[in-house]
Amino acid sequence: MAIQRSFGSSRRGLTRILLFFCALSLYGCSQESRVLSGNRAGILHVSLPAKPQTLDPHVASGTQEYMLISALFEPLTVFDAETLTPEPGAAERWVFDTDGLGATFFLRKDLRWSNGDAVTARDFVFAWRRALNPKLGNQLAETLFHLKNAEEIYSDKIKDVSMLGVSAMSERTLRLEFAHPVPELIVLENLSHAGTVPLHAPTLERYDAVDSRYAGWARTGRLVGNGAFTLDEWRMQRDVSLKANPLYWNAASVGLNGITFYPIESITTEEKLFRSGQLHLTTRLPASKVPSYRDSGAKAYIEQPISRSDYIAVNMSRPPLDDPKVRRALALAIDRPALAQTLYHGAATPIGGYVPTVIRDYPHPTPLKFDPETARRLMTEAGYPNGKGFPEISLLTSSDGIGRNFSTAAMQGWRDKLNIRVKPSLQEYRVYLDSLIGGDFDLVLASWNGAAQPQWWLDRWRSDSPTNDSRYSNARFDDLVLKKAKSTADTKELLRIYADAETLLMNDLPIIPLFQRHSKYLKQPSVKGMPANPINVINFERVALNPDGGVWETEAPLYD
Repeated sequence: MAIQRSFGSSRRGLTRILLFFCALSLYGCSQESRVLSGNRAGILHVSLPAKPQTLDPHVASGTQEYMLISALFEPLTVFDAETLTPEPGAAERWVFDTDGLGATFFLRKDLRWSNGDAVTARDFVFAWRRALNPKLGNQLAETLFHLKNAEEIYSDKIKDVSMLGVSAMSERTLRLEFAHPVPELIVLENLSHAGTVPLHAPTLERYDAVDSRYAGWARTGRLVGNGAFTLDEWRMQRDVSLKANPLYWNAASVGLNGITFYPIESITTEEKLFRSGQLHLTTRLPASKVPSYRDSGAKAYIEQPISRSDYIAVNMSRPPLDDPKVRRALALAIDRPALAQTLYHGAATPIGGYVPTVIRDYPHPTPLKFDPETARRLMTEAGYPNGKGFPEISLLTSSDGIGRNFSTAAMQGWRDKLNIRVKPSLQEYRVYLDSLIGGDFDLVLASWNGAAQPQWWLDRWRSDSPTNDSRYSNARFDDLVLKKAKSTADTKELLRIYADAETLLMNDLPIIPLFQRHSKYLKQPSVKGMPANPINVINFERVALNPDGGVWETEAPLYD
């Protein structure tokens, strides 16, 4: 009887056990675990939340893809995970003009592509011109919008790409001309993003990839990078393997011989593979496991508030969501603290604004509060007293555990507080992402993460932004982020302008703010050089493994 109670007598329990052992066979189940063998061989084993669709920096759109790109390519600057500041990457130094309208970057003299060719300033010019090609729909194009004529080229108003404010003054000297005065820190942070890496022009030309989203240049045996690692093997349904690049400028200091990434869509499977010694690092942890890991004091458990906002994007073109009273009623009827505790077990901070609180020195506007009474009054004023006559709308989420659970909790809250029905729409991650980008939704659970500068968060809600999920358009908002913010290089003044822009955003509510997420993941104690940080940056070139390290074992019972 004891055995039956442990494993369960139901078909569901048996199915879960079989699925787990199938996963072990897929990701390796030899007598020696991947972690132990990896520690000795210097091979890091890391999970990915989904299958990468591309390694093209100008087509990529998911966290899993940018993680790989950061190991295969190196931009001018690198965001240091420990100091949280941009530091020299492919550029060894730089000089900014005193008027804030330009800068000169000097490349390292020993830069090589993985095929042996020299990396030159022309490679950055080529890559940045391609990044702004409107045919590619680059999701990170905005990281280059500080350059002269960048926005006009991206919006196809200027067709001559040679007018972009970047030029190669010599093999190792890159000159940048800005469209407006820009604080140095903003430029340096922008240039650390995956969308600004150089590209090897002969490779893209060989595979007709200069103007194409779908050319197959970024594949095994074809991809040429300048990062600390090269693409060794990409098995579409299994894993992506990288190996150390001997031609990387700082190859002698790279601590790993390789990295293998495993796309694992099931968060539960991911955690079990870690516990069985098949992964050095997870990217997530089931919310239901947070209390037991946190309470046990497990050394493998990492939790860190991060620069990520979760929100509900509202399709403002669809009635009744085009009514600002309806949008505000939906926002005020959400009990964020209760949802954060129910869904994330405290591993998320409820916020009534959009820009994360981890961003330093930013004057955050007054946040939204839980106010169901005002929400009901607004619905009445909008013509839906006690929900009467309110049409059925849908809430789109990805079909993973959190998406499904959030959908259920949010819909129940709106039903209880406003007496309206919102139906769930659950989609597999890639389909969900297509729907989000294409605007095919009423409401959609979404998130944004990245740099510790408010313009990274707010510029995307301008009318012409490619990442404006809600198709929000407000002339006053556009004036703040497109004109006033670009008229000053004073950091304090810039923060005030962006705070004013966020206030407008929270008045119009094209998005309903929810949480600032905490990064929660598991890391084997043998992994060194990977500090937790609010930007979730991993400098893979600085990571190393203790060859004598073992596999983490739980110090206290953890229940499935």
